[in-house]
Order: sequence, then C-alpha cells, then structure tokens
Amino acid sequence: MEHFQPQEPETPALTTARDLAEVLTPPPIDRDGLVLRDEVWGSETEEFLDRLLVGPGQRVLALGCGLGFDLPRLSRRVGPQGEVCALEPDPRLAFESQLLVDSLRLRNVRVLSGMVMAALPPGPFDVIFSSWFLAQIDNVPCFLRQLRQRISGAGRLGVLDLYPGGLRLFPEAPALERVLVAASQVGQNFWLMGQLPAALVSSGFLLEGAWPRQKAEVPGTPTYRWVERFLLDVGPRLVSQDLLEEIEWQTLLEEWSNRRVDPSTLLFSPQLVGIIGRGL
Repeated sequence: MEHFQPQEPETPALTTARDLAEVLTPPPIDRDGLVLRDEVWGSETEEFLDRLLVGPGQRVLALGCGLGFDLPRLSRRVGPQGEVCALEPDPRLAFESQLLVDSLRLRNVRVLSGMVMAALPPGPFDVIFSSWFLAQIDNVPCFLRQLRQRISGAGRLGVLDLYPGGLRLFPEAPALERVLVAASQVGQNFWLMGQLPAALVSSGFLLEGAWPRQKAEVPGTPTYRWVERFLLDVGPRLVSQDLLEEIEWQTLLEEWSNRRVDPSTLLFSPQLVGIIGRGL
C-alpha cells in the first residue's frame, strides 16, 4: 500500500476561507486545544461512527484528520481488508497524523495532503467522514458535488461539526450573547450545520438523519475549559476586526471570571451535530 512519508512541513496551499496573510504565515497549531477537543467529544465521535455504519472491508475517506485522533477509530472498524484514506490540507497536521499512523502501525491507513479539491483521491468510497472540517470550505455545495462523485451508489457521507446556537451560561452572561453575534459575522459557514441538509439534497444526497449532542458542565471540567479556550481565542480577533468593541470584550472577561467562582454556574456547550447523507 502506498505510504505517505513524513517530511518537513511546507507552506500550505489551501482552498479554505483564509486570507493571504494567513496562508503566507499560517497560525501556529493549537495542539493543546485539539487534544482537549478530542477529550471532550471523543466518545460522541465513536457513537457517530457507529451510526455511520463504518464496518469491515469498507473504503473510507476521512476529511480533515487533524492530529489523527479519528484514524485509529476508523482503522479498527474497517479492519485489515478495508482502507482509510485521510486527507488533511495543512501539511503540518498531515505530518503529525502520519507520525501517529506509523507509531500505531495502522497499515490500512494512508495520509494525504494538498489543496482540497486537487488532492481528493478517486473513489468510489463506501463512507466519507468529515470531522470539524467542512466549515472551512468556501463553496460547500460545490464541494459536496465533488464528494458525491466519489461515493459508491448507496454510500454514506457523515459530517460532524458544531452548531454554536446552544452555547449558554447560567447565571446569564449578556456579554456572551454579544460575542456570539459578532462571531457569526466572521464567516458564512457559522451556521453550516443548519444549512447543510439543503446543500446535501441539492448535491444528490438523501438526508438520512441528524444526531445532536450537548453537554452541561460546571467550571473546571474539560468542556468548560474547551469553551473558555475558544472564547479567549476568538474574542481578541473579533476586536481586531472591529466586530466587537473592546469594552464588550472586557465585560465578557469580567462576567466569565465571576461565573468561574460562582458555585451555581452551569455551562451549556455548543451542540455537536452529526448529519448523515446517503447516495441516491
């Protein structure tokens, strides 16, 4: 089986929604954040793969494999007679994924990297699994049509990503609502999971179902720390883009700090939503 050899990462060429400066000087990989995200949602990911019916002997395309956490899960399910093709546009993350694949000796996994549209491997695939990835694509309907051409007759496409509308903090923090409104203006795919069913149907898929999961946690838990990490990352960027006033951001920081030590605080996470489409 062809094997991707780890190389020193080069500047990525992406078709995702990033401006020129970010492409020329890509942001550092938030390794700790990716590890924490998998700690929070790992069991739900396993459950979604069960619903996606990933099984022995299948050929699976994994989109946006990141640090590679899903690759052992997929490898175990397809078995020695199956194959997992993992596509990660960021060569730095592809490098990390390949190191994991090599260390675990996952001989049925192949890691690819490159421009998303150009690097899509030929089908047919029994299952295409997109995890925390599709919201980065500029033209989602066009991309879905490309995926439809690579899926077997009745194969399945599973998309797992966040629907941010469920994020709430109690006692209520009004400044959090303002930050979410500002964040929704950053990219056209903020509400992707709500818009995805229509895009799937228009691209030749039959909508098979949706699967939402949400957590309610207290301060100090992995879920709480994961949401906090997200806010501390996005807030300053919203201020720098004039989508959020500095005073609004400082108000959220104060409210968040107060809730962290309030024994009655309860955080409702964003929803993790899995949507499954099947080839017609």
